[in-house]
Amino acid sequence: AGGDCIAGGDVVTFAVGTWSAVAGLFSLESCPSGYESGGDKCVRCPAGEYSLGDGLLTPCLPCPSGADCINGGDLIHLGVGDWSAVENDGQLQYQLDSCPSGYVFSTNADGCVACEINFYSLGFRNESSVCAPCPTGGVCSGGDV
Repeated sequence: AGGDCIAGGDVVTFAVGTWSAVAGLFSLESCPSGYESGGDKCVRCPAGEYSLGDGLLTPCLPCPSGADCINGGDLIHLGVGDWSAVENDGQLQYQLDSCPSGYVFSTNADGCVACEINFYSLGFRNESSVCAPCPTGGVCSGGDV
């Protein structure tokens, strides 16, 4: 169950996780960041998912909107914006808090997107911000004024 007995004897090697032995029986106690319990072994989170916790009950979570979890595990590339780590039901998760000036939140693009040329934004603190047309006489190369 997740361990290898090398040439018999009393040496047991476990690849990933924290194990305990009681009366000669081994049981998985926890899996490290980037893994979740797969029954009797720790399984790496697949692409598009991540895990930051360290515990048996820490599941792999979907990559947050606006971030990139191509390699799975515990590697997350957070996109443009201000992010925070929050605990939700005992799980540590990232959430996008705001976009900087020149960007607005887009549910279609799942994150912060830059304003187009002739539009600007002073940033967002909620999902209702929009890229506004450049003021008359202003120069907007996309982004902030």
